[in-house]
Amino acid sequence: MKNKNLLFVTIMALFGTVRANAQEGFGTNSPAPSSVIDMTATNKGALLPRVALTSTIAAAPVTAPADALTVFNTATAGVAPNDVTPGYYYWSTAGSQWIRLLNQNDAVSLEPWQIQAGTAKAGTNAQSIYQTGSVAVGDFSGAASTKKMEVKGTFKSEVADGNITYGTEMDHPILPAQSILNYRIDNSTGDYKMMAVHPFASVMQAKTSTTESTMAVNDVQSEMSSRLVTGAIETARSTVRTASSGNFFMETYNVTNDYGSTISLQNDGLRLVHSTTDAPTTFLSENDRSEIMVQKAEGVRFDFKDAVGVSKGQYWFPVTSGTAGQVMTQSVGNKIVWTTPSGFALANNGLTKNATTNEIELGGTLNRTTVITTRNGATDHPFRFSGNGNTVSVSNAGTEGRITATGTGRGSIAVTGGNSIVDIYADNNAVGQIASRGTGSTGLIVRTETATPLSFQTANSERMRISGAGTVGIGIISPATNTRLHIVKDAADLTPAIIVGCNTYADNAAAVTAGLPVGGLYRKADGTLMVRY
Repeated sequence: MKNKNLLFVTIMALFGTVRANAQEGFGTNSPAPSSVIDMTATNKGALLPRVALTSTIAAAPVTAPADALTVFNTATAGVAPNDVTPGYYYWSTAGSQWIRLLNQNDAVSLEPWQIQAGTAKAGTNAQSIYQTGSVAVGDFSGAASTKKMEVKGTFKSEVADGNITYGTEMDHPILPAQSILNYRIDNSTGDYKMMAVHPFASVMQAKTSTTESTMAVNDVQSEMSSRLVTGAIETARSTVRTASSGNFFMETYNVTNDYGSTISLQNDGLRLVHSTTDAPTTFLSENDRSEIMVQKAEGVRFDFKDAVGVSKGQYWFPVTSGTAGQVMTQSVGNKIVWTTPSGFALANNGLTKNATTNEIELGGTLNRTTVITTRNGATDHPFRFSGNGNTVSVSNAGTEGRITATGTGRGSIAVTGGNSIVDIYADNNAVGQIASRGTGSTGLIVRTETATPLSFQTANSERMRISGAGTVGIGIISPATNTRLHIVKDAADLTPAIIVGCNTYADNAAAVTAGLPVGGLYRKADGTLMVRY
């Protein structure tokens, strides 16, 4: 009995010590001050109570479990998702359920990533993985992403293949300032191809050390261009541009070959322009450009300038259709107008065919050299100017060229030099004449330019000749050279030679006194013809 009481006292003393110290050490005499129980061992462990749970939402077989009560479940029981398997569980009063403490296998089973080409859960970083959820990188505290993958901020994706780099990057050095760039770069040459979205434009571009081709779109226009660059200098460019205003341009220039051209559709019309150029700053300058313009109000205009800017021609084509038989000609204001042939001839010094007489008519004043060729042949084919019954014609017949002037009363040809005029007349039923007139006329000379004879004929027979030496022959074509006047009569010709108009003097002395020159003829009172000596 004493022994039993001693045991009871000892046990009570032990529990009294526990209550007093609020600590208990197992395997140590110095439990940690911050612990309730401190178990220390090198080859043993703590064994918690083992129970057979039936479900995570059923407390049994434990009655009224305390919050955080921990047990080791030995059973496999229940129906998913509330089933239990062997392992440690603790009771959650807030959730009224047992919550399993995860082991390594449990962590793998809860892994959201799966191994590709199957549904097995991923367990290592070296595996190729996937998941069916979405990934968001950046600050999405305000709203969830609706994309499978979304990044707020700059990013880069790049792969290298030898000297070639392919990639997608936000804010790339080729096109910085918040641009998105898809690119291919040859790191050995610096050549690249890229597509980009920039704050100012969307761009697609291919560039080498000497060439650059670009397609760009901004808020007000789109452009496609190719250019040639020598060093840092642009030497050639071809561009197609469309503007939101409705204007359209096709432009090209080449500094080396010194030309620039453009086709543009603007609010004032369609223009085709070509010019010389030596740099982009003088491209299509006004000084040396030639242009064809189609304008909705004025029609079609042609303007040509040479390389130094001198205008060689400018005119507007008509805006209406002509009628049958009309032709186009230039009027005042550089306008091309439709004109009937007769009006064209009178207004522009041209030739036209008279519909009634079938003759060619000329009007106005010729302002340039005009060559008119008639049909060649053996017969006479003249070019005639006719009116009021009078005709002036230029003709050829065989080897003969002829100018004729035919009038109903007189035909004449006048040659004028300043105030001097020489006329050749042919009067109707009257004599023909060669006359010198005009206030500047000082006489009429009939001459030859060389030592050739000058002859006079009647009835197609020569009657008198002045030789090249100056001798005069009458009735002879070769007058003697030792005489000034050589007269020959046929022996059968009994017609006397009559000299009238000689002055009468008593003798030679009287003729000398009167001033008659030596060799002059005079008559004596009896009619004798004498020669003054």
